[in-house]
Amino acid sequence: MNIYDTKPQYINDKMVKWWVDQERTMLAHGLSATSYYIEEANGDRFLVLVSFGGDILEFEKTQEAMAQAISSRKSELAFV
Repeated sequence: MNIYDTKPQYINDKMVKWWVDQERTMLAHGLSATSYYIEEANGDRFLVLVSFGGDILEFEKTQEAMAQAISSRKSELAFV
């Protein structure tokens, strides 16, 4: 099933639709962040990783790119 064919979990005042991306959010465990699918009012679609504080940490066009970005962030934390 295509996530964009389901009811969004949130629609903001600019008509941007948001759905939680469960798979990549689980991958982001330990980063204090949630991954979302986003669809703008003009139809553009992408994924964002948002910190629990509300900051956008990553912006990607594909699931694979977001998974890689999350893995890179987790690798960076391992060396801190």
